[in-house]
Amino acid sequence: MTRNLVILYLLEAGLILIVLPWTRFWDRNYFMGINQYLEMALTNPILRGVVSGVGIVSFSAGVLEIVTLLIRRRTVQFATPIN
Repeated sequence: MTRNLVILYLLEAGLILIVLPWTRFWDRNYFMGINQYLEMALTNPILRGVVSGVGIVSFSAGVLEIVTLLIRRRTVQFATPIN
């Protein structure tokens, strides 16, 4: 159960981090009006790319966990008992 929740978290967080920096929500948040330098940093395409890169890594980790889980289930399912 815990592993499934971790997989769901990795997939969801990955998708959010991949998409969010390129939306209007990113440009119109509370922190943009606080400081000019913070606004410049947050609207920098390099920082947006870094955040999306972290999202790609998170999403990939979730997919890898799913593949590992499926391979283990298949191995256990087709394993024959030793008599």
